[in-house]
Amino acid sequence: MISLRNVCKKYGDKDILKGIDLDVQAGSCTVLLGPSGSGKSTLIRCINGLVRPESGEIALAGTAVALHDERNWQQLRTQVGMVFQDYSLFAHLSVMDNMTLVPVRRGLMDKATAQKEALALLHKVGLAYKAQAHPGELSGGQQQRVAIVRALLMRPKAMLFDEPTSALDPEAIGGVLAIMRELAADGMTMIVVTHEMRFAREVSDHIVFMEDGRIVEQGPPADMFERPAHERTRRFFSNIH
Repeated sequence: MISLRNVCKKYGDKDILKGIDLDVQAGSCTVLLGPSGSGKSTLIRCINGLVRPESGEIALAGTAVALHDERNWQQLRTQVGMVFQDYSLFAHLSVMDNMTLVPVRRGLMDKATAQKEALALLHKVGLAYKAQAHPGELSGGQQQRVAIVRALLMRPKAMLFDEPTSALDPEAIGGVLAIMRELAADGMTMIVVTHEMRFAREVSDHIVFMEDGRIVEQGPPADMFERPAHERTRRFFSNIH
């Protein structure tokens, strides 16, 4: 579903991503792990053009992205949902308007259809009664659930999650992870940057360990947690058990 070849990114003179090669299979959940500053968030943001790589190749469902064509990136973003750690909801809009604004403006669906589908998604995550509330009236966990279903309203082919639980209290984390588990079970293609090791072990199909802008090692969760081949990977997992 998603393919990266030799993707490189710099900030000034500093190399952030150093030739990333990655294949994400359709219907799989891939988790990116690694220490802070390893390039995980930059990598996930390169996939939908929020950060522009200097070079390399990115393809979605076999179609290459023109790295320097903004219209090409805009089209890709309608097919790849993104959920951030800070929710990114418009404070002056209701939950319903937050969800329907983009699909209606981009002509993906009319307002009535968007509202109907938005309400169905809100009902699925237990927030239909908050449809007319504003983000300031919601808890952090509720805002993040709205952010997830807002992305789903775009009917994406894949979903990207950039540390979606890092700003939440422990009780709220469970509710957000439950939605992500359900998405994975339903076959949504997902790439997740997270520090939630239980989620990585139990839900992911593939784990990628990064350090210093490179992929050090990758493989199935059982191999990565129990039998990592690289010494740096072994040291990382030994510190989290």
